[in-house]
Amino acid sequence: MTNTNELNYFTKEAVASGYSKGISKEEELDLIIKAQAGNSTAENKLVMAFTFFIISIVNEFKTKHLEKSDLVIAGQMGLVKAIRHSAVRLET
Repeated sequence: MTNTNELNYFTKEAVASGYSKGISKEEELDLIIKAQAGNSTAENKLVMAFTFFIISIVNEFKTKHLEKSDLVIAGQMGLVKAIRHSAVRLET
């Protein structure tokens, strides 16, 4: 599979999730709070909502040693780790 086809797969998955236009700050905060409480559906929604952002970062990398799909997966795993291990700070 070529890098373009691999990224198309992730793009299609993100579009199918319904989050192709992103999420509001309020929805993001709500999903983070739910995900940190153990709600795997909320965690999955956050990952899908940020997949386009992850893909945009991956597209900046030029490497012969790593597949772009591996970088997307690493970005998604990093996001899950951040969700699980970061405290939500409410801005006032």
